[in-house]
Amino acid sequence: MDTRLKKAFTPLCALHGVILLAACGVTDIAARDCPAVNILSTADQWQAEGKSDHKVQLTSAQLVCKKGEDDKLLAEVTIGGIQNRTGGDFPVFLAAVDAKGVVLARTQYRLKLAGEVFSVTLPDFEYDHIAPGNRQRQLVVGFVLSRKQLAANRAVLRKSLGLNN
Repeated sequence: MDTRLKKAFTPLCALHGVILLAACGVTDIAARDCPAVNILSTADQWQAEGKSDHKVQLTSAQLVCKKGEDDKLLAEVTIGGIQNRTGGDFPVFLAAVDAKGVVLARTQYRLKLAGEVFSVTLPDFEYDHIAPGNRQRQLVVGFVLSRKQLAANRAVLRKSLGLNN
């Protein structure tokens, strides 16, 4: 390759790589150290108990990974969803789990959701440390539910899977 062309092309390739990493939500850490984030299927809906018909559903979860002090891995999770009316505050959890489903770290937040369609970025969550072998984990997010709410969500899930028995 011509030296002039190589000098002009190399910074462009480097910039393209930085743009790709930024688009993937990775800052300061390798993409392989960034876990998946999912909405827990039995905790994706919150419905008021009693006479109220207020319903809220989580529909999306996005993750930006960061490296904190002392090689801590931090997650900035943005959740989105819909509700049939505005008002109220809702308990949400965020947890890191390993490949076997064991909870490694967990936290809770109370959210005030504005609008029928919402997007909320949760505070940074420390979920692990950078170390070899720490790659088999994921983050899960969902509503903190009462037993009655959880049972209702499980029934909806069973029905959607054709497991009505």
